[in-house]
This record gives sequence, C-alpha cells and structure tokens, in this order.
Amino acid sequence: MRRWREARGAAGTSAKDDRVLIQTVVRWTLNRYNRPRYRPKRTREERAAAFLITPEAFRISKEDFGRASIRNTARITGQSKSTVARHLSRQGIAPRREARIRKLSKTGQQLIRILDETFDRRAAGIVQLDRLSAALWDGTDTRQVPVTTRASRRKKLKTLLTEISTADLSYSIVIVDEIVFVHRGRRFPSLSEAATWIAEEKRLGCYASIRHPSPDAGEMQYRRAR
Repeated sequence: MRRWREARGAAGTSAKDDRVLIQTVVRWTLNRYNRPRYRPKRTREERAAAFLITPEAFRISKEDFGRASIRNTARITGQSKSTVARHLSRQGIAPRREARIRKLSKTGQQLIRILDETFDRRAAGIVQLDRLSAALWDGTDTRQVPVTTRASRRKKLKTLLTEISTADLSYSIVIVDEIVFVHRGRRFPSLSEAATWIAEEKRLGCYASIRHPSPDAGEMQYRRAR
C-alpha cells in the first residue's frame, strides 16, 4: 500500500489515510461478495411448532408429491433440508438411514434394532460377543446352545457387525477378542485409541446392558420412513 501511494497516490496522504482506505475496501468487498446468510428471527414457540409439524409434513409430502422425502417436506414447510432432516431424526424418522437398513439381511436389520435400543444417538460402550449373539438369535430365551453353534454364531455376528460399521449407519464398531466396542455418532481416530478405551472399560467392568426392541419397533419405523 505504501509503494502504491508513493507511485500513484495523492500527495500529502499519511499512514492513517492508508488504514482508512484499506478498511473501506475490505468492508466493501465483504459486504458485496461474502454477505452474511439471513437468519429468520423466530420465537421459541415458533421453533417448537416447526419441530412438531415436521413429521406430519413428511407424511403429507407423499400425498402431494408422490414420494415422502426430506426435499419434498422442505418444500411444504419452507425450512432448509438440513433443518427438516434434523427435526425428523430427533423424532426417530430417518428416511435415508431406513433405506440403508432395508438393504441389510433380516438378521442384520434385527441387529440394528438391538443396537439402536441399547445405545443412544451418541452413546458408546462395550458388550460381550456371546451376550450380543444370544440377544440376536435367542432373544430373551436363556437356553443353552451347543459349542459349535456358538462358534458359528460368533463368526456370523462378526460379519454382520463389520457390514453395519461400513454401511454409513452412524456406527463405529471394533471387535477385540470377545469384546465388541460400539460407538454411535462418530469414529475413533485410530484403532489403538479404540483398543485403549476398550481395555479401560473392560477393567472397570462397564458393560452396556443389552436391550431388546419391541416386536413392532422395526415395522413402525419402516412405516414412518415410507
């Protein structure tokens, strides 16, 4: 700026004049090319109402547009697609996630229901592989199964857990020996950190209590997603 003023600037200007000119140019550029996004001012009651009507608007979008989707719901409510997705997700409706779940096998879908019931949206914990296997194949029945059956189930369960972890269903799953670490919401930066976390939880005996979904839980969510 100083070189420009010496070569082309008006005579008699000072460093203070340079700063004023720079600030003016920067302000003009930001206002013209980087305008702040408009954020509508809504009351708490209006935000709560928008949150509550979103599921109904999602249902109506199928009648109006032939397909229930986040995009069509946003067209009805006037909200952004991200806002609609957030409102639906907080109320247990996730169309894209349900579509991915339906691509899994029936056993994989049941395993997802168990994990969803056991772990909150951002929860983490460890479970024993055999206990999770019993919950998946035996439900609440505590009968004894042959050793060969348990071994076969462990192998199938590890395959299912790997599929779920890589299916973009918000689950990060790590298996160490006979311990299953489940983290919902984000992934660990490295396997070494996950192993350290598992070892500490195992030392403290902090195992998650496996919860069974209600028989119609999967069907209800499927109907919501349709």
